[in-house]
Amino acid sequence: MAAKGNGVAEADRPGRLEGLDNGLLHAIEAELGLRFHPSSNVIARGRVSAAVALLNARTLIYQGGHHHVLIAGVDSFLNGPTLAAFEARERLLTSQNSNGFIPGEGAAAVVLAAPFASEEPQLACIGLGFGVEKATVEAEDIPLRAEGLTQAVRDYAMRAPHYDLDDLSNLDGRIDAHLDGLRVAGTSGLETLLTQLSPHAIGEMFASAVLVFEAGNAQVLSRLSEHLRSAVDTERGYLMALGWLDWEWVSPWIDRMLASPDPLFRRLGLAACGMHRLGLALPCSPDFPMPTQACWRVPPALPASCAVAT
Repeated sequence: MAAKGNGVAEADRPGRLEGLDNGLLHAIEAELGLRFHPSSNVIARGRVSAAVALLNARTLIYQGGHHHVLIAGVDSFLNGPTLAAFEARERLLTSQNSNGFIPGEGAAAVVLAAPFASEEPQLACIGLGFGVEKATVEAEDIPLRAEGLTQAVRDYAMRAPHYDLDDLSNLDGRIDAHLDGLRVAGTSGLETLLTQLSPHAIGEMFASAVLVFEAGNAQVLSRLSEHLRSAVDTERGYLMALGWLDWEWVSPWIDRMLASPDPLFRRLGLAACGMHRLGLALPCSPDFPMPTQACWRVPPALPASCAVAT
């Protein structure tokens, strides 16, 4: 079985063809006279579409049972509205602007499969990592500290078999150095982070949550909670903060999460207990639907909400 992924311009690209995502696959099928697998899709992420397609292809091969996945990408900046928009933003290379790019167009395709035992050389992708860099060339008020790159490298390293604990410790040290800079910045550093929260701002949510939990700032924590409810993709950053901090920083808040009527925060509380190697203390009573042997006792040294299984 084979599936196909197409990479095209991002949805907010100026001058983008209307309805591109909806009609592209059908148009290609009609031109080639064939049908693609139902798992085939269009990835509208611009220049990062290829990396996202590789991630999707890995899932299709190892979890979907596909033998091959075809990735194709096509893009063009050579149309009037697109050129005008990027020239207005001073992103084109011109005689007056040396810090720009040369617009062009192109296409490429590659067929992927799982690696197999062979004496012949193979080109293998050994890992993928993703991060979002806020300090882009157009973000003149944000210092470039390679935070997006650090996030992407750590995202990859957590899944890479050849990374050991020393390698991860070095990456954690770099992240901690960034956090130290935000701590020194105080309230202004936190406010800068909060203004950068978006539906997909995982790194910003992580850093904000770390600072807020350390400060015990219930008011700002409430703001993060509201953002989390409306931007579920940032849950990962929130969880990362709960696992990053020592137990004494988060334990008072975990009690509140476990008692919350909101399933989202009860789930976060349970996940935090798991990351800190603690188990939820279940009530041992005839009314509880689980067997008695499934109940856990709470050692005196631990808070009432979490305990080690005995």
